[in-house]
Amino acid sequence: MKERINQGVSIIVCCFNSVKRLPETIKHIAKQIVPEEIKWEVIIINNASTDNTKEVAQSEWEKYNLTVDFTIIEQPVPGLKAAREKGIEISKYEYLLFCDDDNWLMNNYTHTAYEIMSSYPEIGILGGYSEAVFEEEPPKWFHEHKFGYAVGKQAEISGEIKGSVYGAGMVLRKSAWIRLLDHGFKFTLSGRKGKKLTAGEDCEMCYAIRLMKFKIFYDERLVLKHFMPASRITWRVFRKMYRGFGIQNAVLYPYQYVINGNNEENGFMLSWKKRIFDTIIWFLKNPKLVFKTFLIEGEGDIGILSTERKIGLLIGLLKRKSDYDKSFFDIKTFAESYYKK
Repeated sequence: MKERINQGVSIIVCCFNSVKRLPETIKHIAKQIVPEEIKWEVIIINNASTDNTKEVAQSEWEKYNLTVDFTIIEQPVPGLKAAREKGIEISKYEYLLFCDDDNWLMNNYTHTAYEIMSSYPEIGILGGYSEAVFEEEPPKWFHEHKFGYAVGKQAEISGEIKGSVYGAGMVLRKSAWIRLLDHGFKFTLSGRKGKKLTAGEDCEMCYAIRLMKFKIFYDERLVLKHFMPASRITWRVFRKMYRGFGIQNAVLYPYQYVINGNNEENGFMLSWKKRIFDTIIWFLKNPKLVFKTFLIEGEGDIGILSTERKIGLLIGLLKRKSDYDKSFFDIKTFAESYYKK
């Protein structure tokens, strides 16, 4: 018997040591303007925090005297993936709105997300526009690379996009998620774990949903402010993020290959040997850039970012030596078998 999912919106906030960030985030959630006929709830996932995240979340919410269901759940298993899965598990409604603990949703976000998702059943995942709010004046290079921080437009116009959307403010159709798992799908990327700057779980989720022919949409009417602490916008942190982007590519290439039509012309090789050979050749052809990357900070240097990404790709490929080639087959098989069931 299939699980019956109620129409409405579950706002899921995944928190790791979020005491300083939560008050403003919860204030914006509390100010959501949602018609009475639309059901919604707020779920706080306390993900292996070592501070008073739970107590602060409860006390902040109580300031607003709302009748909206508010739940705090402990998830001792670290990692954004584990936190989100716990939120999905206990959520009551069909539309799952992932609000990071540094996201400030504009007051129509929940209502607008509901209207869009209920009007277009082909949408599996929906994303919006993210505007940065800075603790301090950002460095000059930030604006050129803001997309890496989940800031700015995700497309020129609202509508279907072929890639993925930011996890910040992402809206997932729960029935699509359940269908994905019911067909035996297994995720690879785990997302952030504490201060570890891993990445890519948002992309993997979008690609997995697309395997079932659901669509990924962007809508500029969904607006949130993304708070940027000064400690996060440093060149050293951004370089680590770029290395994380490279690591995630070793997982995402097979999805891109399958989604783009299973042909060699799209540039995604089946062979692990071919992929790692090409990566090593890149390093051999760019020795000066590689040495510079290891010797200097090079703030603002796009070449250093490219090298960090290649280093990450090499690390990711080495980690996936035993299962990289198989992943192409598994993803392709999943996509094909989905339509046979």
